[in-house]
Amino acid sequence: MLLGEYAHALDDKGRLFIPAKLREVLGKHFYLCKGFDGCLMVYDEEAWQRFADRLNALPMGQKKARDIKRFFFSGASDVSCDKQGRVLLAASLRRYASIDKDVVIIPSFVSSYFYPTHKVFLKSKGGFTTIRKPKILVKGTDIPQNVQNLIIHGTDEYDFTISTVSDLDPRLMELLRPRSKKEGPLVRHVMHWANPYVTSKNSMETMAMERDAGFDFVLLTEPEHVDEDIYNITIADTDAILAISSGSVVFAQIAEAGFEPGVHICNESGKDFVFGQNTSVKELMAMLEKWRITVNWDEAYTKQRTLMEHRLVSDPKVLAGYF
Repeated sequence: MLLGEYAHALDDKGRLFIPAKLREVLGKHFYLCKGFDGCLMVYDEEAWQRFADRLNALPMGQKKARDIKRFFFSGASDVSCDKQGRVLLAASLRRYASIDKDVVIIPSFVSSYFYPTHKVFLKSKGGFTTIRKPKILVKGTDIPQNVQNLIIHGTDEYDFTISTVSDLDPRLMELLRPRSKKEGPLVRHVMHWANPYVTSKNSMETMAMERDAGFDFVLLTEPEHVDEDIYNITIADTDAILAISSGSVVFAQIAEAGFEPGVHICNESGKDFVFGQNTSVKELMAMLEKWRITVNWDEAYTKQRTLMEHRLVSDPKVLAGYF
């Protein structure tokens, strides 16, 4: 892992010195392209190929996909350092990043652990036929009463965590309280990114808490209709994509939400991964019990993982996070 930052200046010919530690990581040939926030990004050959393959897999019939590909590929260049460890920055990239003389190089990474899109998650290899007390994240700006009832009556069978900004049933609020000085609550809570305390500075930390928990299932709850979502964060399946990339099978309460076919990955996964506000607690439990069997879980996750790899995420910053 490379940390810190390196300050250097362009020479008169537009060449930038690359520190030896970075050259060792990048290899003989590497790639430069536009990044976010007026920065440039650099990839070694293997990382660039994965990046390019995923961009090329985006649906070209969608304008947003074409715009994203054009943004990254225009001006991208295959470069190598000279004997003095310098690389020539193309004029178009210098203009984009407003680079005149001084440059700060900040080694950064999104490892296969942070957004583990290349990590293999299989339950059946663990030697168990069913998942013992599945860990379940329930996430949404609003959690409907049927899902709250599932949590209230299901703590013996399932290990629940919630992430929401909505008002909760008093019975569920009681489950969020520590049972004693030595025992924690039966249901845990992590901040939802619509929470006013979540800012651009700590949003990654919030996502990391979800990632590191190792949830077996994620239940995403949506507003009654997508047009009523005042936070404008549930109009696509970004939450589902992040959950799948972190190793969870995802279900979404979108039966009555008004999503068009193909917009949400749970719709594409099939009817077994979609529920509504009128779905009973018994039906919700039956849904979880079916996929709690490890071979079934593997089947579901493999299906959603395959769909995830071809999804266009609505937020380019999230898309960039996958790489």
